[in-house]
Amino acid sequence: MFLGTIFLSVLVLLILIYIWLGGISKIFSKIGSWYVVKSKMFSVRYLLINSNFWNS
Repeated sequence: MFLGTIFLSVLVLLILIYIWLGGISKIFSKIGSWYVVKSKMFSVRYLLINSNFWNS
């Protein structure tokens, strides 16, 4: 009985850690994709400004 409760608590702890790590990785991937989009927009804007500068 005692070993069973230890096993269950360890299992629950592992599941919680797995969910927590998954949530962290999701947050990091969201931040990463947002950063990539921002840098892409910035580079596109930079190219547009430069092309307008050279055209004028």
